[in-house]
Amino acid sequence: MADPGATRLDEAEVARVLLQQLVAPSEQRLPDARGTMPLDAVLSVAKRHRVVPLLVAAAGAGAIVLDDADRDRLLAQEHRVAEGQVLVESRLLEVLDAFDGADIGWALLKGVAVAHLDYADPSHRQFGDADVLIPATQLAQAIDVTTSLGWSPASALPTGHLEFTHAFPMRHVSGGDVDLHRAIGPRCLGVRIPADTLLGRRVPFELAGRPAWALDPADRLLHAAVHGGASRGVFRRWSSVADVIVLTRCDHVDPGTVLARAAQWRISALVTHMLHEAHAIAGLTLPATWHAALEAAPSGRDRLFERAYLADSRRPVAEELVFLRDLAWPQRWRYVSGYLRTDSAYARKHGRSGAAAQLRYLGDKLRGR
Repeated sequence: MADPGATRLDEAEVARVLLQQLVAPSEQRLPDARGTMPLDAVLSVAKRHRVVPLLVAAAGAGAIVLDDADRDRLLAQEHRVAEGQVLVESRLLEVLDAFDGADIGWALLKGVAVAHLDYADPSHRQFGDADVLIPATQLAQAIDVTTSLGWSPASALPTGHLEFTHAFPMRHVSGGDVDLHRAIGPRCLGVRIPADTLLGRRVPFELAGRPAWALDPADRLLHAAVHGGASRGVFRRWSSVADVIVLTRCDHVDPGTVLARAAQWRISALVTHMLHEAHAIAGLTLPATWHAALEAAPSGRDRLFERAYLADSRRPVAEELVFLRDLAWPQRWRYVSGYLRTDSAYARKHGRSGAAAQLRYLGDKLRGR
C-alpha cells in the first residue's frame, strides 16, 4: 500500500463521493486506495466525520477500489462502529427508563432519532453518543437521575451557567456519552428556538422494542440545519451535512412548514445557508420543491445574527453579542457575572479559578483562540 502521507488527501472530493451514497451509488470514483489515495487516509477522515458506513457503501458501489486486505480492514472498522452504536443505545435505554420513572419529559435528537426515522438504511447514520432534549426546568433533575445510574459530568460550567448552556454532557463510568440538552442550539439559537414548543409536538417511534420520542419531522430538519450551520470549519462533521441532505428528500418533511418556523424563530438566514451549503459540499442540487418554497418564504434581515453565523469560520465576539442582545436584562447580568465566579469542580476541570484567570480566558475566547 502507498504511504498514507505521500499524497495530500482531497477531503472535498471524498466528501462529495461519500455523501452522494445517500442519494444513489456515486458515479464518481476516488483514486485507487492502493495508489494516490490510500485507505488509511480516507478511513481516518471518515472516522473523524462519522461517515464510516458511507465509506463502506462507496466501496460496495465501486467508488473506491480496495484489495482483499483493505476490504477486510474496512469491514472490521464498520463492525466496531456498529458495536459502539449498539452499546450507546443500550445505555441510553436505561437512562430513558429512569427518566420515565421520574416523570421527566424528553425527546431524542440527531443521530439516534434520524437514523431510525429518516434514513432509508439506519446503518448509514453513524453516531458516537446520544442526545436527549429535556425541559429546561427539569435539566438539573435529569443530571441527578443520570448520575445515579453511574454517569458523571463530562464538563464543568461557570457558576450559574446551567441555565445558559445548550447541552450538558454525561459520561458513563465504562465509556460513552449522553448529552442532556435544554436547547437545540448554542447561545442565541437556544433563546430563539423554544424547547418547550419542540417537546410539545414531539412524535412517537419505536427504539429497540420500547416506545420513544423524537422531534417532529420539520423540527428534525431545523435542528440538523442549525447544528450543521453553527458548527463551521473543522467543527462541522459530514454526518450533520448528511442529515440535511436526507431530510430534504423525505416526503414527510414539508418545506413550507420548515421555512415558516425558521422565519418565526428568526433563523431563516442560517437555515437557508445550510440547505444550500450541505448540497454544495455533496455536489448535489437542492430538490426543486425546496427551491420553490425558498422563493415563497418570508424574508427578513438580522445583520448581527448573519455576521455571527454565516461566516466560514466562527466569530465568537459576534456570537456573544447577539446572544447578550437576545437575553433579558437580568439574564445578561447572571451570564456575565457567572464567568467571573468559579467553584472547585470548574477549577479542577479547566485548571483555572478566580476572576483574573477567567478574564484572561474570556479575552482569548473572544479573540477566537
